Amino acid sequence: MKIVFICGSFEPGHDGVGDYLRLLCLELMLNGIDVAVAAINDRHLKGELETINAGDANHVAALRIPAGLTAVNRMEILRKYIAEFNPDWISLQYVAFSFHDKGLDFGLNNMLMDVGKGKKWEVMFHEIAVGMYKGASVKEVLWGKVQLYLVKQLLRKLKPVVHTTNMVYLEQLKRMGAKARLLPLFSNIPVVSPEQVQEKLRTTHHRRETINIVVFGSIYPDAPIESFAARAKAYADLNDVKIKLIIIGRSGNELERWMKIWTGAGLDAECLGKLSEKSISEILTEAEFGIFTTPLSLAEKSGSVAAMRAHGVHLLAVSRDRAYGGIGAVNNLYGISAFDGGSLDDFFNGEKDFSYNPSLAGTAKQFVDDLSVNIE
Repeated sequence: MKIVFICGSFEPGHDGVGDYLRLLCLELMLNGIDVAVAAINDRHLKGELETINAGDANHVAALRIPAGLTAVNRMEILRKYIAEFNPDWISLQYVAFSFHDKGLDFGLNNMLMDVGKGKKWEVMFHEIAVGMYKGASVKEVLWGKVQLYLVKQLLRKLKPVVHTTNMVYLEQLKRMGAKARLLPLFSNIPVVSPEQVQEKLRTTHHRRETINIVVFGSIYPDAPIESFAARAKAYADLNDVKIKLIIIGRSGNELERWMKIWTGAGLDAECLGKLSEKSISEILTEAEFGIFTTPLSLAEKSGSVAAMRAHGVHLLAVSRDRAYGGIGAVNNLYGISAFDGGSLDDFFNGEKDFSYNPSLAGTAKQFVDDLSVNIE
């Protein structure tokens, strides 16, 4: 089987979908699948095209097309690349904003039809549209309706095998008539010490003088950090422990406010910033507890959640959850609880549930299996 994957950018460490795709491709290569990547709107290239040859098992063949090229030039280059590789399947890794700054690439569907004539298609929806949640602004709702229209046209024209990462998007796609399936998201951070993680999963939480809580990834601006910090301080005082917040990665504009609120509550905090994958894995392997601010209904689409889960970190959603597209609150497959403003006793002392913990190998196998059969 030969597959060309189409994405927006493919800069290592700077694009979540690109990093996801790189790992998936390497796993597929180990299983005898011939793969190549075409990044058709790479904002990290300022000059000419970049072509990466596979060379060995640690590199994925890729074509990176700078974002500055015209749509016509991009189409011609992509058409030639696909024709030369001659794939059995073309997989589109869909995030509207990866192909257009406003997430409104009106020419994308026709371009894909042109370059993929006679080919079978698969589309992985990492995101669908803005404004799908209850309480979205009028601007977001109207913006999202146009994006949903383009998605519907994409499905109609390509007639693809359809995947997504979470139950909310799955329901949305089914409402559009797509015969969609879940394809679980795996961790973008390889586990350095799997034996240590497995040992951690077998043990119960134990009392420590200091409880470290890890935050990894972007911090959403509407997360209830004030009430969470207050409850963490109350737990620390009542149980005579120290609670420290450890923040990893590019957290976004909320970082400074979080640090101020947390330390203002009389708790310790440390921001480690951007680290190597190895260093992140080592920290997550040691960590027992973590929090995230992605809406709980969309937890399965978060790469940082997948990474912490893969390292056996017991998680709590400190987020403002939302009803999406009239679907209402959807239970997350991970079984993660949400912070409701109350006591943290259950979080620090409750049972850990890692019965659902997708792996790269498992996701790659399902991907191939789904392409090998008709989805009814």
